[in-house]
Amino acid sequence: MSQNLNFVVPIDRELAVYQWLCPHAQTPYEQSEWCDQVGKMYRINAVVENPTDDELTPICPEGWRLPAKEDWKTLFASVGGEQNARELRYGGKSDFNALDLGYISYYFVPDPEKFWIIKDTIFEHKETYKSSWFFSTTEPYDPNHTRADIWQWNTNKAGEVWAGYGSLNLYMPVRCVKED
Repeated sequence: MSQNLNFVVPIDRELAVYQWLCPHAQTPYEQSEWCDQVGKMYRINAVVENPTDDELTPICPEGWRLPAKEDWKTLFASVGGEQNARELRYGGKSDFNALDLGYISYYFVPDPEKFWIIKDTIFEHKETYKSSWFFSTTEPYDPNHTRADIWQWNTNKAGEVWAGYGSLNLYMPVRCVKED
């Protein structure tokens, strides 16, 4: 896909966590025009957890799927390797057109008297206008099933690439891959 998804994923009623946010929106409630222009940023767990759950809303259109780490490696190879990642950015020779939306991190603020109750959620926009971030469905090997991160990559304005395992407490744009 050459565009970020702009699909509404239902709210997780159990956690009351927003499954997507609009880039640059000041509050989670804001349905910013940015979503229409650049797509939504999705909470990683909203699109990758419980993939065998019948009630999980598929985020990619029929005939498409979320990318795995190997799909991103294939994309890098298509432009001559990570050293040419600049070609994946908006205006590059590739039609991938990665936008510098950065990512959104979040954390919960517990009630000071009843720490098991969430009082608020803080959202922080990071690296906006500086880098393009994407994630995969690839989880690290975890024999104890206590997954705390997922494979991600980003490229900055200089075309430098960072790839590795990072936090699940993030929102990022989503691209889908056409199934074979």
